[in-house]
Amino acid sequence: MSNSVLAAQVRARTWMDSVKNHLAESEAGQGAAEYAGVIVIAAIIVGVIIAAIGDGNTIQTAVEDAIKEILNQK
Repeated sequence: MSNSVLAAQVRARTWMDSVKNHLAESEAGQGAAEYAGVIVIAAIIVGVIIAAIGDGNTIQTAVEDAIKEILNQK
């Protein structure tokens, strides 16, 4: 193996190690981003539930009617 090929391999390996180290260091705030994502999803779910209940008793009435229908079918 020639010296120029060996030198190129060493430079490539050194560069890959520096990129790997840089990427590992840049994940320091990843946990905070994941928590923020969970909070956003939870807020969306709560908003959907509130919007569904906002119609008044229509959901409750629909559930009660469905239960009554099931129980009366015997």
